[in-house]
Amino acid sequence: MLEEAYELHKNGRLAEAEARYREWLGFNPEDPDGLHLLAVVRRQRGAIGEALQLAREAVALRPDRASFYVTLAGIEFHARQWAAARADFETALRLDPNQTSAYSALAHIARIQGDDARAEENFKRALLTERDRADVLIGYGNLMSDRGDFANAVQYLARAAKLDPDNSATQASFGRALLGNGQWAFAEQALENALRLRPDSPGTLRMLLRAQRERGDFAAAKHSLERLAALPDQAAAVAEERAEIARAQGDAEGAIDAYATLRTLRPGDREVFHLWIAALRTGGRLEPAVAALREHLESHADDVQALRGLAGLLMQSGREAEAVPLLRRSVELEPGNADALATLAVALEVTGNFGEAEAIAERAVACAPRHPAATGLLVNAALLRGDAAAASRLVEQIDVTRQPPLQRVAWLGLRGCAAHLGGDWSGALTHWRAAQAARSAGRPPLLRSLSREAAAATAGGEPVPVPLVDRAPLALLLGTPGSCADLIAALLTDNGYIVLADRFRGDGRNDGFSKLEAERYAGGVSETDAKLFARQYERALGRLPLAGDARIVDWIPTWDARMALAVKAVFGATPLILATDDPRDALLNWLAFGARAGWPIPDPETAAPWLASALQHLIATAQHSGLPLRAFNSSELLSDPEGCGRRLGALLATGPLLPGARFAAEVRPTRTLAARFPSGTWRDYAEPLAPAFAAFDALARDVRGAEAG
Repeated sequence: MLEEAYELHKNGRLAEAEARYREWLGFNPEDPDGLHLLAVVRRQRGAIGEALQLAREAVALRPDRASFYVTLAGIEFHARQWAAARADFETALRLDPNQTSAYSALAHIARIQGDDARAEENFKRALLTERDRADVLIGYGNLMSDRGDFANAVQYLARAAKLDPDNSATQASFGRALLGNGQWAFAEQALENALRLRPDSPGTLRMLLRAQRERGDFAAAKHSLERLAALPDQAAAVAEERAEIARAQGDAEGAIDAYATLRTLRPGDREVFHLWIAALRTGGRLEPAVAALREHLESHADDVQALRGLAGLLMQSGREAEAVPLLRRSVELEPGNADALATLAVALEVTGNFGEAEAIAERAVACAPRHPAATGLLVNAALLRGDAAAASRLVEQIDVTRQPPLQRVAWLGLRGCAAHLGGDWSGALTHWRAAQAARSAGRPPLLRSLSREAAAATAGGEPVPVPLVDRAPLALLLGTPGSCADLIAALLTDNGYIVLADRFRGDGRNDGFSKLEAERYAGGVSETDAKLFARQYERALGRLPLAGDARIVDWIPTWDARMALAVKAVFGATPLILATDDPRDALLNWLAFGARAGWPIPDPETAAPWLASALQHLIATAQHSGLPLRAFNSSELLSDPEGCGRRLGALLATGPLLPGARFAAEVRPTRTLAARFPSGTWRDYAEPLAPAFAAFDALARDVRGAEAG
């Protein structure tokens, strides 16, 4: 009878099997096998309490049977009685060390209890007893995925998927590991397999969306988003995924809108709030982000992320003084956070509080020795004090080879500054050359030297009386790398002008200035060319988030003198502001501190002729363009900023421009990579850079003439 009942059980006829087991036990009430099998079928039918009682009776009658303990422990596991299950699985293994399911279950219990080391140990033991068991491979593979070891996870889960191809959980776990390993196409295939088996799994759909986003297949991602939206209770998930798709496509406005929707669905979710703030920041909507963070902090005064986020936005817009109290509060809340301390130190340094900045940086280093930002500030402080030995000692504490590319450039530059302070001109040049070699940006655009005839030809044509564009810039700012153009931009910004510097980025505007099609204007600007230039300028400008009354000064990275003809034909008599530092100082600044556009110097001897040509174009513009202009150099801007402000205001037909916080931030002591050397510093390098400086010999007189004009 028991064998007949067992056959019914194996064939899935549970009710009939249960009736036969009970009938058997009616005649044999203390038969351990009957009690054990009835416990199994009762568990399968959902009667966990009775199953536990029956399994315990079977174990009491035959405490030497490992399989009985495995059954009892499995029921306890199902009932979430972790301690009892663990004890009984361990008893089963003492009786029979080859119980694979016991090792696997113990591994899962260890994972539930947060003991991943014990879990790994038991998964390994299970695999030793049975190498190709799918549930063990899945468990071990998921453990590897959770640890971030996706390469190994893929190996185990690939075997599991081969053994159990029709299990949606197996395919989903495999897809997750492939995602983590960067195998987007294979991940998409595994996740599609999982969804064919279980199409209503939102978690699997979201992983599929990520795989499609990573592959750049946004049409497929949007189709998957529609599938997710068709599932119940997924509105928030849809908004999240819509935001991720928008971010992947570089659609800042789409991301802002999606996160705004998500905020309505999760009004109290701080993470969603901060994602929305990040989207606003990416989209250039800094003031709305600042206002939102201020409002948020009124009711969440101790939200450290909000405090630092608002401080970061304020520092980004040159309002470090407003950021300092916020950063002080964040440090009060987390006094041992080295990053918070370092950020506060940087803000204090920018606002001129050098002593406290150094003290705070020391605290950061005490919390995290060799903290890059804090150590860099201490290097700056040593440079400010003129302590070359301390600066060199500190800068050598950072392993440059282990820094990300941008930080590597900065540290090499600081090493050069420390050597410069110590009078080691050769060492300084070695470090600065290494910093330039570490830069990844492209070379400056081709700029041809001008003959005297070509220079004189830029005088042709009168400015149009009415601009061909609705929003002509109030002025154009021109200068070479290493010149004082940054100081001029800061002075303008302090006085409410919007200095557009987006052209220095890789994603800046693409119009007639960026294409530098000056050759076509050499013989004059046709009506067709002027209209085309105007249309390109307006379309590109219209994509920027600018207020209608913004006072725009357009900063042009590279200038060809023949572009003056296009300016006169499209904008009219637009004033030009020229930065005309001594080219030898400009070359040294470019070598030591880099160019705003990120252009590297392969070597000074190669860069010098380009810089000479760039300056030649500015001189030709000053001499022949006929446009109103003013030229400035670092010496006069630093020694008499108010006088420069008066002259600049006269050029722009406004009142005097007064230097403010942005100008003060640019005029820092010569100790950071945001600084410039005092005029005349080139003389220290006259000998080692003599071959490069020779390219400028013929320009000195013309530079003085441009500045006088």
